[in-house]
Amino acid sequence: MDGVKAPQSSAELLPPLVHSFIRQEYSKVDPALPAMLVVLTEVGAAECWHKKSTFKSHLMEVYKILKIWGTDDALARCGLMHSAYSNSFVNLAIFKPDVERSRVAALIGPEAEQLTHRFCVVPRQHLIQVDLLDQLPMGTADLSVPAGGLTVRHIRTGEPLHVDLFELGQFLVLTMADFAEQLFGWQDSMFGNTDGALRLEGAPSPEPRYLWPGPMLPGLWVSAVSRMGRLVVSCKQQLEAAGDPRAGQLTIPPVFNGCSCILTEQDQQAA
Repeated sequence: MDGVKAPQSSAELLPPLVHSFIRQEYSKVDPALPAMLVVLTEVGAAECWHKKSTFKSHLMEVYKILKIWGTDDALARCGLMHSAYSNSFVNLAIFKPDVERSRVAALIGPEAEQLTHRFCVVPRQHLIQVDLLDQLPMGTADLSVPAGGLTVRHIRTGEPLHVDLFELGQFLVLTMADFAEQLFGWQDSMFGNTDGALRLEGAPSPEPRYLWPGPMLPGLWVSAVSRMGRLVVSCKQQLEAAGDPRAGQLTIPPVFNGCSCILTEQDQQAA
């Protein structure tokens, strides 16, 4: 009809990157991505269960979030392999860190592999929850990370590992994407996350007590992730103040109004 516009296609409405993901045109996202996905299948990632899907699916979804947020290839590729050597949360080693690091480096690049290996050996829950969020209780006016970063213990050897501000910022962004992809209400019940603080202190019972997927209520994770976003901003600001050229590589996720807003635990529960 004259004067009536034809409906817009999805290609016109969506950002090109998102459209490429929807069409599974992965070589347009990253020319190396198809080969990386083939290797994940070859090592069995598609045969391991993970929360709500396969391990391969989880890794890919975290990668998508990071790419859409605009992170650089090193962090996005780390997201695609972020638990590949197993880590402090899960024991799903699809690569052996003592003999296969060179293979992973050849696949995703040395920078991404180094970040992946570091991510797999830091005590992530302790680093982010205990060393950061618990030290900055809800309502704290100045949500900032310690100057210079933090020192933690290697989860396997116990040796000290210093996590500087840039690496800490990367780990926070990756954890935000990781949690956003996989947390639901049934995990709150299983781990006793009744207040939304996301401490994950309740150990799962050896007896079956929770029916997956349950009512599939949204998980109480958004408040904690909004605070992680503020800490990413703190990392970036400190790097910029120090004249560290890596500040430009640290992406502020485009959520929570550029990570400027905090969702309180009370508002989260009310919602």
